[in-house]
Amino acid sequence: MSEHDEVEVLEVPWVEKYRPKRLEDIVDQEHVVKRLQEYVKRGDMPNLLFAGPPGTGKTTAALCLARELYGEHWRDNFLELNASVSPDTPLLVRAGDRVFFATFRDLDEALISVEGDVKVRVRGLQVLTVVDGCRITWAPVKYLIRHRAPGYLRVHLESGHVLELTGDHSVMVLRGDGLEAVPASALREGDVLLTFQAPLDLMTTEQLENLAGIVGDIELNWMARLCGVEGFVRDGSFEEPELRRAVPADPVLELARQVSRDLAWEVEALSVDGLIDAGLVLELLPERRDVSPEARPAYDRLLRLLTSDLRGLRIRKIEVVEREGYVYDVSVPGTEMFFAGEVPILLHNSDERGIDVIRTKVKNFARTRPMGGAKFKIIFLDEADNLTRDSQQALRRIMEMYSDACRFILAANYSSAIIDPIQSRCVVFKFTKLPEDAIKERLREIAENEGVEVTDEALDAIVYVSEGDMRRAINVLQAAAALGAEVDEDTVYQIAATARPEEVRQMIHYAWNGEFERARELLHELLSRYGMSGEDVVRQVHREVLEMDEIPDEAVPELVEAVGDFEYRLVRGSDERIQLEALLARIHALGSKYSGG
Repeated sequence: MSEHDEVEVLEVPWVEKYRPKRLEDIVDQEHVVKRLQEYVKRGDMPNLLFAGPPGTGKTTAALCLARELYGEHWRDNFLELNASVSPDTPLLVRAGDRVFFATFRDLDEALISVEGDVKVRVRGLQVLTVVDGCRITWAPVKYLIRHRAPGYLRVHLESGHVLELTGDHSVMVLRGDGLEAVPASALREGDVLLTFQAPLDLMTTEQLENLAGIVGDIELNWMARLCGVEGFVRDGSFEEPELRRAVPADPVLELARQVSRDLAWEVEALSVDGLIDAGLVLELLPERRDVSPEARPAYDRLLRLLTSDLRGLRIRKIEVVEREGYVYDVSVPGTEMFFAGEVPILLHNSDERGIDVIRTKVKNFARTRPMGGAKFKIIFLDEADNLTRDSQQALRRIMEMYSDACRFILAANYSSAIIDPIQSRCVVFKFTKLPEDAIKERLREIAENEGVEVTDEALDAIVYVSEGDMRRAINVLQAAAALGAEVDEDTVYQIAATARPEEVRQMIHYAWNGEFERARELLHELLSRYGMSGEDVVRQVHREVLEMDEIPDEAVPELVEAVGDFEYRLVRGSDERIQLEALLARIHALGSKYSGG
């Protein structure tokens, strides 16, 4: 994290402190508020779908509606979903050029300063995940999530290490057709979880040397995997693994049977307690040209599995720990997976969107009677557009079965991702980006209440970086105010890890007009000065390209396509600096094409 990211705000986050408690206090969105108030007057409501950009009041509207419908019993009749891991679970994180170990408790102390359940937007933080072909890489974190749980499972691994997580949090397991998320409550002794043995180019030599200064067993276990070393560190000593290049045996055997009977017989003889040496299996594989055409898809999947970065680790014992406390999760868009634990184990995030949670937790809440004389209960599903299609089908059936006793509020950034049968059962409310004047007015009220002076230029900067997201605007204001009594424009851009728009336009101008080295120097300066991530830079380039008069209209489609290509590469884990410089090179080439340079 950058210097400013680590500033700790020792008070309630203003986004919660100033979150409206009543519908009439919601900023803008009058068309939504008026209709919701009618539901309160009637004491009844249909299923609702709130659609719109983040930070426009969808969650606030749901909470206000529940408060006004149920009064003091609103918490008993309102369900939000969470599944998480214990606070002392370690993970490796990257912020800019820094790579360091942290537990979820450490992230809590750095990023959260309020009691209770909370979901915090995170920028510039990355964790290890898996992408195409089971390759290990970095991916950005979108949210850090914390909530209370009555207890958790303690999973003991054959290496002597443990993993602690709630029963409804999922781990990733390997099947013949790929990775699959399985709830921790379904795990049994002898099951195989997934760790990794990563390529050496995952981290720079300097980053590995920095990590080498940390001598704890947990850190050494991670470092060994990052360096491609097999084995485990326990009580200060290194232990050789029972099998080299151990991968789960079941998917290997399943695919081998699809390739040929003879191969399956030979592979089965290599299996040891649910694991198998990938290197030995590779020696048995025939040439692809010798495999029948119908068996080649299975052959290809088997080869990818055997040459992947993933490794297997058996479960030795599972115990239930009844101890109430906070547990955590991170949201990793795109892959929905991350590595965490004393030995890195591949976990699934956003588990509340899985079909098992819909079939169990949602169904169990929906079938119980409302409290305090209420006619029905409310289940709130945030980011419902990330529900799998199977989960949405299960949800549709539950909405039908429990329509008398339960109502659903679904919040989504994109309503098009919700299947038609659910949309047809909901009244859709469209939330729009908040106008600049409304955001500024709200920020002035908060600043006045908190005794903070904010310049007009700072308000303009906050509006620019928030892009109509009130939640982010308030968070930026609070973070900037923590650095001094007066908030100015410079502080806002530093806190928000956002470059001034004129600086980004200057960088594009240099690249477009053939001054690639100057554009490259300015890029490195922006990354260093503001602590920006690669995705932040790409998003700003996309935003400013559309506003630059010197770029002809006929060039804009190609530029936007190029920006999209490089944004995708970054999301998939490509090196940030290389991709950003390549983007400048593409802009330079297009400038030469359209300017005749």
